[in-house]
Amino acid sequence: MLMFGVYFVLTSLVLLGFWLVSKQICWRECVTQFVVQSLVILGMCFLIMTSSLQDQEYITGRVVSKARDQVHCKHSYQCHCVRTRRGSRCSTCYEHGYDVVWFAETDLPKRFYIRSVDRQGIFTPPHWATLVKGSPMTHAISYENYIKADPDSLFASDASSVNKADFIPYPNNIYEEYKLNRFLGDSVKNTPKANELLAELNADIGPKTKANVILYTTSKPKDYAKQLQRAWEGGKQNDIIIVAGVKKSVIQWVDVIGLSYPDFKVKLRNVIQNHQKIDAQLFPKIRDTILAHYKIREMSDFKYLQESFKPTLLQWILGAMISLLVSVGLGFFFHKVETFPLVKKNR
Repeated sequence: MLMFGVYFVLTSLVLLGFWLVSKQICWRECVTQFVVQSLVILGMCFLIMTSSLQDQEYITGRVVSKARDQVHCKHSYQCHCVRTRRGSRCSTCYEHGYDVVWFAETDLPKRFYIRSVDRQGIFTPPHWATLVKGSPMTHAISYENYIKADPDSLFASDASSVNKADFIPYPNNIYEEYKLNRFLGDSVKNTPKANELLAELNADIGPKTKANVILYTTSKPKDYAKQLQRAWEGGKQNDIIIVAGVKKSVIQWVDVIGLSYPDFKVKLRNVIQNHQKIDAQLFPKIRDTILAHYKIREMSDFKYLQESFKPTLLQWILGAMISLLVSVGLGFFFHKVETFPLVKKNR
């Protein structure tokens, strides 16, 4: 990795400078410093890359059941402190005899905990109270998105540049703890009913396909879909992003973007195009096509892109500062402390 090479050379020059100037550093201390700073730089580079590739995908399932449970209190404090010759000795006490957690079981392999409204959790959270069996519930799941390492390699746009501010932001704002609006655009009125239909669709397909359907309508020409793909960096690994050009409620063109396989995209595009309009009858057709033909594209297919990872300027600067601090700190430490006194030679 280029970042590791640059930091390695930079800190090695500092190490060489200390070794040449200082009369108190022996060759074994130099080797120790070399190994330690190399491991620190390697770990730091790995941390920068993995943190930059972290992403979240969204999967919707249905509530199977809900319940509350009493658990051990999480709010501890020190109490009954006694002074001793070695200092104070304290016991651990708890604010409550127990805490209450509120949760829902879904048809996805995850228990969903609802945020408590009071410290102990004894009062019923309103978002838990409104849950009923079968309610759609969206989960945010973390994963490593290798495409973020080099999105230009897959989603280069014909336009010289794509300004993300010109597009509606990617829908990732979960509200009321488990709801997510995925019906976006400027050509069809964004009604609560449309979002409910899309939530029901995602709840039907989520447990079986792990897919996340987003519907984006626009009055712009068809090349807008590719620009949106570039602005959203291809979306998440499980996204099926349907972009429809609509005029007077009639579908003019359709494109399906995301990481799914091309043959599926063609099938879904034709189904939507043949329906000709966006209405309540379209959503079951989308659902049935996905259940019959969709197969998720695993992120491991794009792991090769991590070799093209490009750190930001801020990451370069912070990394360089940490590398230099480690190298200089070790240099001063070995200059002051005789780590290997038996082998040190006077110069």
